[in-house]
Amino acid sequence: MTDAFLTGMGWVNSAGFGTGRGDKAFSWGIGDLPQIRRPQIFSDPHPHFGRLDRYSRLGIAAIALALRDAGMEQADLRGRSAALIASTVYGCLETDMSFLDSARSNGGRDASPHLFAYTLSSTFLGEAAIEFGFTGPTYLVNEAHLTGSTALRMSAESIMEEESEIVAAGLCDLGPPPLLMADNAPSGALFFILTQASCAGLSYGRLTIRGKDLLFEGEPVKNMIELAVGLSSER
Repeated sequence: MTDAFLTGMGWVNSAGFGTGRGDKAFSWGIGDLPQIRRPQIFSDPHPHFGRLDRYSRLGIAAIALALRDAGMEQADLRGRSAALIASTVYGCLETDMSFLDSARSNGGRDASPHLFAYTLSSTFLGEAAIEFGFTGPTYLVNEAHLTGSTALRMSAESIMEEESEIVAAGLCDLGPPPLLMADNAPSGALFFILTQASCAGLSYGRLTIRGKDLLFEGEPVKNMIELAVGLSSER
């Protein structure tokens, strides 16, 4: 089995946008997410970004920032086994509810095909695969609490078992829609780039598995958020 190297980190949350090697420390908490506009993420015109729903913009922005941090923003991933694995709690529920609102009016004749295209929580991963050239396994897992621990372990296993050369492992969630009247919960997106080998010397360290434990540089990893906080504090 090969080791999994953590080579990039990017996020969008209530504190704003950030990368592991940027000038802003990672933090995670409850608060309103920033508006995400194409020029903040992509320097070139992006014909599809403007039509994405809020959940998809959030995830794709964090993936783009993580690739940038790993020095892979301009990399051609086509022809390589590059996977996308993410965790969520509420997924695209906000978009689902907006679509149902449109379908209730005028006897269903005003149901929005635009919103319908984003009523699967994994749609943003497909959009990211097309945008960045990921051709390996692509899937989303649901968690009871937003930690990303399941996606991170599955991503590390994909690298170690040589199923994938590169994995964008992350979490993405908008939190509960207001109509649910649920308690406030942290929202945002955080993605790591894992690779089979350190990319041009850019590596935060190695992920390994020992029995049931996922380890980073020999220390147990509880979840993605705690790992990101630890990496940020060590800068």
